[in-house]
Amino acid sequence: MNRTLIAAVAMLGLAACDDPSGAKRALEGQGLEVVKVGGWSMFGCGEGDTYSTKFKATRDGKTYTGVVCSGLVGKGSTVRFD
Repeated sequence: MNRTLIAAVAMLGLAACDDPSGAKRALEGQGLEVVKVGGWSMFGCGEGDTYSTKFKATRDGKTYTGVVCSGLVGKGSTVRFD
């Protein structure tokens, strides 16, 4: 029973580590058309970042992938390309 509870809490914690709507705003601000956004990137961002959101986007016919890193309050978003 305890293992199940611990696993459930861990999964909920990991699910909350991406910010699809914030990532979409940051990408559109860079002039990218969002194709797919969402999903947590384990090693994509630094220690001070709360959210790490993977993306796939296009601009001028070229496809870009990477991660958008962001924090809670007062920290902007950083777009990191693969």
